[in-house]
Amino acid sequence: DALRDNGRLERIRAGSGRYAVALRERFTQRLYEDVVDQLARGIDAAARARVDPRPDEGELYRATLVVLFRLLFLLYAEDRDLLPMANAEYGTHSITRMVISSAERQRAGQAFDPTATSL
Repeated sequence: DALRDNGRLERIRAGSGRYAVALRERFTQRLYEDVVDQLARGIDAAARARVDPRPDEGELYRATLVVLFRLLFLLYAEDRDLLPMANAEYGTHSITRMVISSAERQRAGQAFDPTATSL
């Protein structure tokens, strides 16, 4: 039954494909609605304080994507041990450690400091 045409294996494969598409769509939506929006707001606020004239939307969007992709690159490299995570000096200052610490503080009910210079 599982290996016949339109059998259980084909139905499972089709279902997993639909699930993967839905998962990708939710990830993309969340990425753009939450992450890109927050990064763009932070970059815009920093630019307003330092740059005259203020960057246009295209420049702001490009800067946001550069920061996002650099963060993703670092997270990937740290996860794959391409960077020296086992080194105490690097590990304690890694982006991974900063994200974990930030999540722990949030779970503990500690407010995020908007004047902080790191996560």
